[in-house]
Amino acid sequence: MGGTFDPIHDGHLSLARDAKKELSLDAVLFIPAGCPYLKRSRLVADPADRYEMTALAIQDEPDFYISDIEVRREGNTYTADTLEELHGIYPGNHWFFLTGADSYSIMDKWVRPDRIFELSTVVCTARDDIDRDELEILRERYTREYGGESIILNMPQIDLSSTAIREMTAKGESTRGLLPETVRRYIDERNLYRP
Repeated sequence: MGGTFDPIHDGHLSLARDAKKELSLDAVLFIPAGCPYLKRSRLVADPADRYEMTALAIQDEPDFYISDIEVRREGNTYTADTLEELHGIYPGNHWFFLTGADSYSIMDKWVRPDRIFELSTVVCTARDDIDRDELEILRERYTREYGGESIILNMPQIDLSSTAIREMTAKGESTRGLLPETVRRYIDERNLYRP
């Protein structure tokens, strides 16, 4: 499960738990993006902070792990490169790449999407507010264009986003109950997301 995790919140964790159960996954590997090239339009917290928040969020979750594979990488981080590296480190594993419907809908704009579909089963997690028929059309198009397999999982609607948490923090509003307490304390201690 890749992502900016700026910051990681309960919605991310819920999605990972649901996907692990639904797909009978052995484990979920969280990979915080190092330099997310699609997020250049805004300031992103330091990769080391996002990595640490993710590590804190999953520390008590069985079968949840974290990798610094992208945080260590110089320059932009691309999912295709990450999957190639993971295949080298863990030969023989079958990888599922978990992503949200918003990211899935623009995967054709990612770097080497054909390689992503070749190296993993792409799992699009669709919330109740996303048109399932549109995602099915997109899944068929990706299969034609890139080969590989996509799975569309329906997930419960979670009205929570990293953007909202950053905005609430900047205004001094409480974020209790929206993200793990360890992450909330880390944000306070490091004075993240404040003007």
